[in-house]
Amino acid sequence: LVTDAKRFASYMSLSTINILLDEQDFQEQSVPDKYILLGAFKLRELVFVNEQNVSTNIEWDGEDTNRSHVLICDETGGTGCGRVKITDTTAKLERICVQKQKRGNGIGSDVVAALEAIATNQTDIDTFTLSAQKDTIDFYIKNGYVVVSEPYDEAGIPHVDMKKQHSNTA
Repeated sequence: LVTDAKRFASYMSLSTINILLDEQDFQEQSVPDKYILLGAFKLRELVFVNEQNVSTNIEWDGEDTNRSHVLICDETGGTGCGRVKITDTTAKLERICVQKQKRGNGIGSDVVAALEAIATNQTDIDTFTLSAQKDTIDFYIKNGYVVVSEPYDEAGIPHVDMKKQHSNTA
């Protein structure tokens, strides 16, 4: 889901990305995957670190090379992204964000749908989970998720756990 991937080279330098990832892990990524990571990292930096004041120690958790990523772009660059962790029959959607100026245009739903598709194409998934910021609960409900926990604090932001059962019927 990337258009004009080379545009993301200007977002973040390779030396910066090597700090965030183990250098060998990054070097082992394919060229398109590197550009997806570059674009996703820049967008996450804008949304989580700059806009929401999430600590870089929390945001850059070292798990990016262990996840599948989605980056949605328009003519201006990366507009939405997310990653998914697959374990057994569960897919946990993580780090979903949309550029502030682009919110409310369906990009977030596209990211969620793409992450779910990646997971279901890789294995037999029966459950999708995520940790949602409290102010995004309605968005995830519209995408089929239900709240399954009491509110809790994560990175100084109120969150709830949410879940969606996957229908394995074709």
